[in-house]
Amino acid sequence: MPSDNAGDGSRRVRAFTNVKAAIAAYVHNLNSHPAYERFRARRASGASGYDLVASLKSYSVRGSDYVETIRVIMRANRLDAVDQAELTGEVQVSRYP
Repeated sequence: MPSDNAGDGSRRVRAFTNVKAAIAAYVHNLNSHPAYERFRARRASGASGYDLVASLKSYSVRGSDYVETIRVIMRANRLDAVDQAELTGEVQVSRYP
């Protein structure tokens, strides 16, 4: 639990053994949790990654600050260039190791 927990024990921090496991958990959460239905609908309609990030305000207690941090990272790394990328072949992401 985070040291600044709200006293009700509702917040948790998860540790991962590697980056792949962290990404797999993040992807699983976005693709399955009811809180991200809007994200999935916008993704299915072809929204850009930059626009999709707005759907993630509830992912972090930082809310809009989280969204802006992700957008800064996206701009700094010019990730808009991969908005139209398509995966070919089968992609396998194990849930967690």
